[in-house]
Amino acid sequence: MKEEIIPDDTDRLLSVEEVAERLRTGKQFVRRLINAGLLPALSFRRNRRIRKVSLNKFLEEYDGQDLYEVLEGKQ
Repeated sequence: MKEEIIPDDTDRLLSVEEVAERLRTGKQFVRRLINAGLLPALSFRRNRRIRKVSLNKFLEEYDGQDLYEVLEGKQ
């Protein structure tokens, strides 16, 4: 019997644009989070993808914090 592969939504790859929409911010801000090492991302040449589980961990870790201040502390 052939096994059916059921996609796991928690391991879904999100584009920078999708993450920006979820955070209700701009794509450039998401790129700054990635470049600062705050938000892990995979690179496919010029495209970056963020695992949904990584975004959820990021949100838990920085819940209640001002991300602009966190970014300033990283630079």
